[in-house]
Amino acid sequence: MLLSLSKRVFLCAFLLAFQSVLATDTKNQLKDSIQKYIYNNPALAKKYIHRYLSISEKQKEDNDVIIAYNYLGYVCMTLSETDSAFYFCDKAIIKAYGANNQNLVLRAKINKASLLYQTYNFEQALLLYNEALQLANKLKDSYSVRSISISIANIKYEIGKHSEALAVFKRYLNSDISKPELASLELKIAKAYLKMNQPDSSMIYIKKGLEYCKQANDKELEVYFLNVKGLSYLKKKNYNQTEQILNDALQKSVKIKNKRIEATVMLSLAGLMSEQKEYNKSNQILKSGLSKQDKSEFAPEELTDYYKLLAENYKAVDSIGQSNFYYQKFIDENSKKSAKKIGTIEDLHKIDLEKIDQEKTDEVKQKNILIVAVLLLIGFLGFFYFRSKRNDRVNQEKFDILIGKINDFEAKKLLEEQEKPEKSPSKEEILESQLIPNITISKEEDIIEPEEADKMSEMPEIKEVAFESEEGEELIEDVVPADGTFIIKDERVNDILEKLEKLQEKKYFLRQDCTLHSVAKKLKTNTAYLSKIVNNELGKSFSTYINELRINYVILELKNNSKLRAYSVSSIADEIGYKSSDSFTKYFKAATGITPSIYIKKIEEMKHKEESVL
Repeated sequence: MLLSLSKRVFLCAFLLAFQSVLATDTKNQLKDSIQKYIYNNPALAKKYIHRYLSISEKQKEDNDVIIAYNYLGYVCMTLSETDSAFYFCDKAIIKAYGANNQNLVLRAKINKASLLYQTYNFEQALLLYNEALQLANKLKDSYSVRSISISIANIKYEIGKHSEALAVFKRYLNSDISKPELASLELKIAKAYLKMNQPDSSMIYIKKGLEYCKQANDKELEVYFLNVKGLSYLKKKNYNQTEQILNDALQKSVKIKNKRIEATVMLSLAGLMSEQKEYNKSNQILKSGLSKQDKSEFAPEELTDYYKLLAENYKAVDSIGQSNFYYQKFIDENSKKSAKKIGTIEDLHKIDLEKIDQEKTDEVKQKNILIVAVLLLIGFLGFFYFRSKRNDRVNQEKFDILIGKINDFEAKKLLEEQEKPEKSPSKEEILESQLIPNITISKEEDIIEPEEADKMSEMPEIKEVAFESEEGEELIEDVVPADGTFIIKDERVNDILEKLEKLQEKKYFLRQDCTLHSVAKKLKTNTAYLSKIVNNELGKSFSTYINELRINYVILELKNNSKLRAYSVSSIADEIGYKSSDSFTKYFKAATGITPSIYIKKIEEMKHKEESVL
């Protein structure tokens, strides 16, 4: 039986690889025409290819010239012009090497290997496919690796290793392939199942393939599917269906002028006649089929099938002389086929051994890479583990120190509350009222707004403006001098500090609108005046002062308030007046040495231990 159209797979690869290299509108139109007629009217397609080649040669576009040679190789083989097909394939390879383009060399080698396969020179085809496979792997061309693997499976099919070939075909069936490639694979699978005497399985893929042929108007592939379909019905002894299908296939093969397919279908029809004991009719079909093409153009297996069936038919009608004549031809052709098969099997065995050696080498490399990767991973994990343990130890030490400060502070506050001092607080007392009185950080933010900082650089002359409160009490608001130099009276300083303490007691600092401007307004003074008092009397900027109040408050509150500890860091920041969790975390860490999340975690652990003891 004639080989399946493996060449179609390589044509698809070829078309996809080079679809973007056409330079002019004329060439684009020519390519469209080539693709339109290459399956259904190869003779017309050949004319368009020659025009495409001529334009490419005039434009000195070597890549397009190589493409044209590959097209011509394919079309000439379809038209049974074998010598011309190999001539153009060789020219494509030489030109590709001259252009120093490895991708084009790969395509040209695949093309020639395909032609060798179609002329049943399996041994040479296998060697060239192996060369192409090595190059495809080197170029990391997964598409070509797949195509070549399928082609090698085709050769395995032809030498009788049907189950091995079927496994490869089915492996690539669900991969990302084009519809023409999918149809070609379905044909190969259908033929393999038929060879393994499973016509029902074969019919599943025949049905799918014929649906594609109808949609794509692919007459050539349709004939191949119809031939396999007819043979499937023949296996089931359904002779009427077989004859109807094979006659349809024969008419269509004649119409597309493909002698190879025509000879294949005629062999199938002759087999049908022999099974129905119409031996003379079978012989007429066989002799007609042998006249369709030169004997060298037949597949070795197909030619032996022709001679064997003729010999058996003549023996059935007691024509012993003719039977012996064709038996001798069968023996001669079968010996040639066996020699090719043995040579191909030896080459396949050699390739398999090379593949096994390569796989072993790759396996060793992969193991070494895996060992190095595991060692690196262990190293990184070890590094992070020990760093984490060290950080945990350092954080615990800082937490223990902080808890000690908190306990001392709370004990001191308890004593102060029992004494209940009634005098106004001094600046020292204001400072001592904080758990952590001095928090230093490189950049202060969130409290002094940009426009306020600008205003602080412009300090006009201080004046005192009198006005009455709602209760009729006379109050004084500070107004600044023009030269920026002023002296603040002690009683005014004490007054501001007293009011500042009252705001502190009311926890005004927890509000997000607690800014230098808003506090100055609350104290009936101006920002410059308030800023100078805080700097001179408390020894820090206003922003630092507010941040310290907030951080000292939240340290104590988190320790004693389980509901607050359940909040996210962002929510806690919002609760104590910060506009962002980043600012809160920065100031908290500057004050305590640990982040809020670590502090909360350590508090929870401490509380859990206390509860377990109780």
